[in-house]
Amino acid sequence: MSDETLIKNLQQQLQRLFDQLGDLEESRSVMAIEEYEAMKADTFEQLKELGQSLEKFKSGDNTSLDQIAATKLAIRSAISQAFQTPEIISLFAKRDPTSLRQKLTQLENDQKRRQEDTTIQRQKGEIILALKALNETITEKESEFLKNFESNRQI
Repeated sequence: MSDETLIKNLQQQLQRLFDQLGDLEESRSVMAIEEYEAMKADTFEQLKELGQSLEKFKSGDNTSLDQIAATKLAIRSAISQAFQTPEIISLFAKRDPTSLRQKLTQLENDQKRRQEDTTIQRQKGEIILALKALNETITEKESEFLKNFESNRQI
């Protein structure tokens, strides 16, 4: 199996786990809390195992290593719960700043139509964190929001 194929398989596995986290969040209200917690813990355990697999695969060219490093960073972020929104974790793992920016704009538009919403605030903070981690330029307004977000965040 080539490095490229292995990386693609690992990224597909990672995406499947992110989708699974998203499905869990969407189904949370109809699940027993014990069932939800057990399934979430199992998913995080699978993420940890995937991270361990990546550790074993640390050979190859720089491109492979860069892709592995990005995937590992997404796994660490998911496990540490720095990002709580599976959709944002997924966009971050795909290294997709354009989609992250689109999601941020959508959230800001939603926020203008509603009162202060903690979910929107959290997701905005997660997106700006992801953009910063991808070395994207963030505006002064985003930087100020991030400072407030990080000081108020409880992980």
